[in-house]
Formats: sequence, C-alpha cells, structure tokens
Amino acid sequence: MSAAASLVQQAALIVGDISDNMGIVLTTALLFANPDRSELVVDIEALVSALLTARTTGREASAATWLQDWARDEGLAFTLRQPAGTANLVPVLSRSVVGQVLPRAVEIRDLTMSGEPEPLGLRHLMFALAERQAAQWPPLKDGGHPSSERLAALRALIVARTRRMPLKGEDVAAWQALVAEGPPTAPPPPPAERHAPAVRQPGHG
Repeated sequence: MSAAASLVQQAALIVGDISDNMGIVLTTALLFANPDRSELVVDIEALVSALLTARTTGREASAATWLQDWARDEGLAFTLRQPAGTANLVPVLSRSVVGQVLPRAVEIRDLTMSGEPEPLGLRHLMFALAERQAAQWPPLKDGGHPSSERLAALRALIVARTRRMPLKGEDVAAWQALVAEGPPTAPPPPPAERHAPAVRQPGHG
C-alpha cells in the first residue's frame, strides 16, 4: 500500500467516508509531514500547509481556496516545512489530529447536515483546524502565528461561504450557530504532538 493510500485509510477508520478533496489534501499533507525516527507524522501544521497549497482550479480542493483567500486578505505569509525524505518512513496521523481535529470535524459535519450523511469534507476539516491553537499552525514569515481574532475571522468566512454554497441537505443555521457559540474549550496539545502519533500501521508497534 502506498503512503498516501495508507494515510487516507487511517483517516477513514476514524471519520468514515471522506470526500475526494479531503483525500487530496491528506495526500498533499505528506509533503509537509514531520519525520520522526521511522515515522512520517502528519500533524496540524502539515494539514494547514496542504490546504494553503492545494490546487485552486477545477473541482479539486475547491473549499481550500477559502483558506487561501483568508490568508491573502489578512496579509498572512506562512513559512512551510520543506519536503522531507520519506523513504521507508511509515505515514501516521499525530495525536492531535486523531484525538481532536478529526473527531471535531465529524461532529461539525453531523451538526450541520440535516439530510443523508455526507462524506467528511474540507469545510468541516478547516473549521476544526481554525478552532485549534494558532501555535499548532505553520509559523508566519514575520514571526509568531495567526491571532485568535484572525482565526475567528476564518471561521466566519467558512460559514459565510457555506451559506453561499451549501451542500445538499446542509443546515446553514447550524453553521451560523457554530460561529455564535465560539470554539469549544480544548485541552492543550500533548507535548509530544509530533513524536507520538496514535495511529500506527500493523507490524509497526
């Protein structure tokens, strides 16, 4: 199994069905993953980096343009990790992605879908990422990380774009309520976020 297919499978075991665009972003995140001994750890920084660099033409990763538009409009330039050598490294999802980001994205999807269940999509993932601590995002080129106010603006943008382009059966009022109530209180990230992933492939511990 390829590294990309392995990573998509790991995510699907947690969230169920995922959209094609979601699969593309997960695959792209491998380019920004953090090598740690025998593993290639896809953490929050890698996922955000993948969204920032996703293709902006055609149907692929279309919702990722919302994040790219936000970064441009806010004048934010991020420093992205350089692609690491991935030979013989096992792709894994980090603790925060497995325990916090993906479950929250599923919760958002389920809260905002009033019809038949839909695959987990980029809008759900991006909103969950925008609720996380900015320190887990890629650093800004001029130092620091996006402010909490700017992440709040991103959440508002996701809701505004969703209202303009809702999925079939999507509950726009539920999306609006997510912005009104603010992000949930979350525990701080584990100190070994990049070094102790929770999901491993069979035969690797």
